Amino acid sequence: MAISKNTVRKARRSAGSIALSVTTVACSLLGFAAVSAGPAQAVPTGCTWTFEDEGNHWTWAQVKCRGGSGYYRAWVKCPKAGGYVYKYGATVSAGRASKADCGSALGVDYGKNVYTYPPGV
Repeated sequence: MAISKNTVRKARRSAGSIALSVTTVACSLLGFAAVSAGPAQAVPTGCTWTFEDEGNHWTWAQVKCRGGSGYYRAWVKCPKAGGYVYKYGATVSAGRASKADCGSALGVDYGKNVYTYPPGV
């Protein structure tokens, strides 16, 4: 069976349409990704800690970072009947303080969590 010229033309048109559709979808997705991707967040830097009673017998710990564009929050490990519980401060950006508080219990350990995206994302 011989293939007619019309069949070849239709096949070429179909292949061209598919290629154009695939290219359009790919460009749309790449454009969406470029628009939706935000700038990279830098890890907070220049962080300093403050403690109640200068760290001798503390019930709270506070961290404040001077630089970076990431987010952070303080945490403290507090004794609780039968073990420990972690308390967390607010998630903040550079220049703001995050304070975690054990209440009346003496803190056991402390640290900070670092995030590269804003809270809730």
